[in-house]
Amino acid sequence: MNPAVLALCDDLETLSKKKKKERLILFFGRDSFCDNTKYLFLHMLEHYPDYRIFWCSGNATLVDSLKRQGIPAFNIAADPKFTYQIFLEATLSVFCVNPLESVNGNMMMLACLAGSLTIQLWHGIGVKKIDLGTTAQRDLESLQVTKTLIGATQADYYLSPSAFVDDKWHEFFGARQLIRAGYPRNEVLLRDSKPRELLGAELTPPVQRALYRSPQRKILLAPTWVENIGLNHQAVQTAILQFCQQHDIQVFIKKHPFAKGKPLTLKAPNLFVIDPSVDIYPHMKAFAAMVTDYSSIVFDYLLLDRPILTVDTDNGPEFNYANSPDQGAFRYSVTHDNVAEMFGEALFRDSKSEARKALCKFIFDSDNHNACELLATKIMVLNEQKQLERHRLTIV
Repeated sequence: MNPAVLALCDDLETLSKKKKKERLILFFGRDSFCDNTKYLFLHMLEHYPDYRIFWCSGNATLVDSLKRQGIPAFNIAADPKFTYQIFLEATLSVFCVNPLESVNGNMMMLACLAGSLTIQLWHGIGVKKIDLGTTAQRDLESLQVTKTLIGATQADYYLSPSAFVDDKWHEFFGARQLIRAGYPRNEVLLRDSKPRELLGAELTPPVQRALYRSPQRKILLAPTWVENIGLNHQAVQTAILQFCQQHDIQVFIKKHPFAKGKPLTLKAPNLFVIDPSVDIYPHMKAFAAMVTDYSSIVFDYLLLDRPILTVDTDNGPEFNYANSPDQGAFRYSVTHDNVAEMFGEALFRDSKSEARKALCKFIFDSDNHNACELLATKIMVLNEQKQLERHRLTIV
């Protein structure tokens, strides 16, 4: 990285911490309109009219589409110098992935947000170790690696739905200040979605018809981005499809966002493909069961108390459902050789409901129905406290 850029980052960070803040709140997400920040953004847009609130993205197509729907959105890549000015004025910035990813790797933009109250909602709970939990496996002589780790650990507050997650975020992010509330995206698992919450969740007409107009049971396959192992292994997918064809079950597969652009080669009359960029949360109630390897949505699905099946991989000790609080008792463990047995048990007998309910209560020890309202209230109290401290003068 250019030494001059590093020096500018230091300067901009100092300026950001000194500069007076405006009533400006910035939300950041993935490359599509989804995840925890989407739902909190829409809630605050409706309930905090005295603030200017923007969805920020470097995806010009996404920004333009949101603007056409009347959603205030800002293209951070269009004019970086203007973006620096806007970021310096923000009182609050909210993220759901690594902030460095949200600003397209632009360290100067991130530096301009240093003076805002930064909130990290993250994008779910998993069984694998991340960020500071992986330093032994990372190249710490790489500036890209260290900057990415700093990006992940720079937030002022981290959202945590339970004491179990508190410990995870302290280990992985060095978090010492936590906000207890539910995940905003999980609200739509427990109630109907509002019209604006369906933005970013649009399905193609064939998938829409199959999911909502056909009488067959449906299951969701949610593989992670690692190709040719776990649920991404074609032999496992084929065995699942064959079982579901025999039992008149429709299969919907949504690949991980990191796998975007890699076409699915498998074809079957009962298989429907959901684009990786689609926000799946407004649709999750439509599925009778979920199958994954290590997707972070697996624990959110517990809130629906429906069968969860996992395809384990030999991908290191950090990828292990034995690391979950109940050592994996909530799920049906699937291999290529036991698909019929496990799917039959999960879909037609389901002996794990009590285990799912117990784990759900343990992981989500907060109000999941009103997560946005509670979280927004707490954040705004914290922001008011920070601004009062910022404006406090000492005269001697």
